[in-house]
Amino acid sequence: MGIYDMAMDGLRIADAGRERKKQKTLALLLSQAYQNPDQRESALGEAMAIDPQQAMAARQQFSGMDDDRRKQIVQHAQIFASMPDEMKVQAYPQLAAEVRKITGIPVPDQYDPKFLPMIQQMAGGKEAEQFTLAPGSARYDASGRQIVSQPFAPVNSQLANVPTGDGGSQQMLFNPRSAEFSQPNYGGGTPRNPQEVQAAIQQLAGRFGGQISSMVRTPEHNREVGGVPNSQHIRGTAGDVVIGDPAMRRSYMEAAKGMGFSVIDEGDHLHTQLPRGAQIAQQGPLGYTPPKSETQQPSAMMEKLQLAQQMGATPDQLRNMVIGDTGGGKPSATMLKQANTAKLKLIDLNAIEHQLSLVENAFQPLENSFSATPYVGKYLPTEDGKRFDAAVSLLQGMVRKLTRTPGEGAMSDYETQLAQLANPSRSEYESVTKDQLAQLKALVKATRDGYQAVLEDNGGSSANIQPRETNTQDSSIDALLDKYK
Repeated sequence: MGIYDMAMDGLRIADAGRERKKQKTLALLLSQAYQNPDQRESALGEAMAIDPQQAMAARQQFSGMDDDRRKQIVQHAQIFASMPDEMKVQAYPQLAAEVRKITGIPVPDQYDPKFLPMIQQMAGGKEAEQFTLAPGSARYDASGRQIVSQPFAPVNSQLANVPTGDGGSQQMLFNPRSAEFSQPNYGGGTPRNPQEVQAAIQQLAGRFGGQISSMVRTPEHNREVGGVPNSQHIRGTAGDVVIGDPAMRRSYMEAAKGMGFSVIDEGDHLHTQLPRGAQIAQQGPLGYTPPKSETQQPSAMMEKLQLAQQMGATPDQLRNMVIGDTGGGKPSATMLKQANTAKLKLIDLNAIEHQLSLVENAFQPLENSFSATPYVGKYLPTEDGKRFDAAVSLLQGMVRKLTRTPGEGAMSDYETQLAQLANPSRSEYESVTKDQLAQLKALVKATRDGYQAVLEDNGGSSANIQPRETNTQDSSIDALLDKYK
């Protein structure tokens, strides 16, 4: 084999590899177009750049399949409309799934009787080609049950309010012949959200014989095709349209610019996007009716506040109207009760905090000693061990006194944790006891801070809270130690 033959074989192998890669990519795109109707135009547009003939053949095939599915939806809608009410709830989810998949209408999963007119319109779609009904007449199924009582739908598409599932509705164009819904072309102004942008570009492309080659992209796909990092394709506000006829291309560009779009002629396609700096509105699209909010009548207090504000009342005066004049008036009974409870709790917590410091001091001599280790089932009878046990016993009594009266609101949770932790013992490892004492100390402080806030919020002051009685605490421990002698 000569060098020329070897070179030709190499070229054939390379061509075969490129063809396999091309067919594999094409198969993936067509599979995506088949399985995801909402992404079909984008996938077919990319497939058209690889093999226009196969892409067009696939488009025609998908169109025929969609027609069959629409007819099936019409049949199912006819059956659904004639069902008893109790069966509609069970049958609706399947019908809703079919409608979403074929038409792209975001109908909700849960059935509501207000959806029935829309379904009746769909059910009447196929029959409209076979029957002519006079205004006011009704239609019946084979069993004699009335399924439609609306006037015969005209050939032209008509606006229908399609429930959106959130209590609102969206105006859609319903074609009774094909049982299809489409976005209305309201005209004037730039579309305000990605869905409107995509619908407008698709309508424009259809008017001028164009094909969508690319619409919405993921960031990964955008990088693969060489898109700019901030491409509007990622936001869903741009589309690439392929139009072969030069005159139609010019007409498309003029129409798109007239609707407020920016059009860039990329040679093989027309890149259509929102103009730079355009903002996407957060409100619903054109034709969207938001759910009705439940309006409430203003309360008597609110009416007084509004009247006072109109008369020039200051913010302080408005505040006093709501919570009362605290400058010279008396606090409410609830405020007095909460402030008094907080004050008593703070007195107990002051004593607990001091007693906890005595427990910590009593534990220090026990570290690395036999006093903290049980010997033959009992602790060694050392003075340090007895002092620690006595201090803990007194601490537990103080905590019981604190928790005897229920805490205020969330503070009761802190008190419950205090009661659970206030049992340090020589039977635990020294490290465990030290951690327990540290947790107790932090919990006591948090509880004190909480009741301090309760006291201040209710107009109280901690200035007259009793100081810690250190002498009484020390003498109490000494008295308790006498019981161990």
